[in-house]
Amino acid sequence: MQILLCLNAGEHRFADLRTAIPRVSANILTDRLRALERAGLVERHYLPPPRASHVYTLATLATALRPSLDALAGWRAA
Repeated sequence: MQILLCLNAGEHRFADLRTAIPRVSANILTDRLRALERAGLVERHYLPPPRASHVYTLATLATALRPSLDALAGWRAA
């Protein structure tokens, strides 16, 4: 859920997600991102050099979740 909440705010690199979710290990984060990709909720895009990294975004399928994710983010902030 935390990954989806972060990606709802916009695209993130892996390192940005690690910073945003400090209690998750790199291995677990990788596993969760791969599972979300397989489920069709997250997409991974490659950035060409000089940035040369991957960014993660919500997939089209996950756009239906945006109102719920916005509500959860608002609740979390309050």
